[in-house]
Amino acid sequence: MDANSAARLIHTIEVVGTGVGEDVGAVGAACLVLEHTLAPRAQRLLLEV
Repeated sequence: MDANSAARLIHTIEVVGTGVGEDVGAVGAACLVLEHTLAPRAQRLLLEV
């Protein structure tokens, strides 16, 4: 990755693993889906007169 990057001219690129687990990306994605689904929308909050 470092050999193919234009940013290497500025600084080196280091790719490291994480200690929080392999499923952290899936949990984050699920949170975004639930937030989008369950978040209140202004259209639904308007009262019809």
